[in-house]
Amino acid sequence: MRFDLLKLFSSNQCSLDSLEDSLNHIDDFVFYHYTTFDSRRLDELKSGLRSLVDVINDKNSLLGSFLYDNGIFIDTSNLTLEFNNEIVELSSGGDIYINNLYQRLTDDYTISGFLINDFWTNYSTISVSPEILSNLENVIRKELNYNINLRNSWKQKNFSTYQVKCLAPMDYSNRQLLENIKASLHNFTNPNRSYDEFLVTRISPNNIKVLDIQELQ
Repeated sequence: MRFDLLKLFSSNQCSLDSLEDSLNHIDDFVFYHYTTFDSRRLDELKSGLRSLVDVINDKNSLLGSFLYDNGIFIDTSNLTLEFNNEIVELSSGGDIYINNLYQRLTDDYTISGFLINDFWTNYSTISVSPEILSNLENVIRKELNYNINLRNSWKQKNFSTYQVKCLAPMDYSNRQLLENIKASLHNFTNPNRSYDEFLVTRISPNNIKVLDIQELQ
């Protein structure tokens, strides 16, 4: 079975009970990922999604080259941040800004997205810039006392925001994914629904197929 939440509810062919009964037989599922990207490099998106850590480590990627050009060097193996010849060691606990950046660099080997195709303007800063830029700004400003504005620098690139419709194989070892899919069935018709009720996380970037890319205004 292919789980496509929008198609399932638009067809009106299945009852909620029958859909719940079929959740143990999902082969793959449709989700939507949002990103700001260079329109001249869309072939990179078409080839598949990459994790945050992967693109940081690649100086030829859009984000990796941006960080390099702004003098930011992240060692994802030793968990250090270097800027202006100063090094910040990252660890969990303690300072909230350092902890937030640490969590991103240790947990973000996967992909996140939504089971529906709205809410993108309300979720974090993804319609303007990569979320990690805010994390980096906070650490650099507090720990190195340097007033840097990475989000504004990214915005000045005039990149477009894209909705990437994807297909991913179901991973039943990801229990949170299954729980989110179950919850989405009940929340879909809720008039007060919010984006977090349709957020799916920890999707392996392996074998994700990009179905469609749309520029959003």
